[in-house]
Amino acid sequence: MDTVVTTPGAAPQNNSAAGWVIAVILLIALIGAGAYAWTNYGGGKAAAPAGGSANINVTLPTGSGDSMEGGMVGGDAAPQ
Repeated sequence: MDTVVTTPGAAPQNNSAAGWVIAVILLIALIGAGAYAWTNYGGGKAAAPAGGSANINVTLPTGSGDSMEGGMVGGDAAPQ
């Protein structure tokens, strides 16, 4: 009569890659939500000037009405 000895194999190791994927997705979502809240609810506004108010004086060139000289509106295109 033969003696048969069977030893159980090593227990399967759980792969934690799925946990890392979920953690990375949650982290990206949290960063995105924070950036959205910061820019839309006042965290990303420019600082006020030192005096408390700004005075911006702009002088616009006077145009010649509706005429488009040479058919160009702007840019470096050649007139047509």
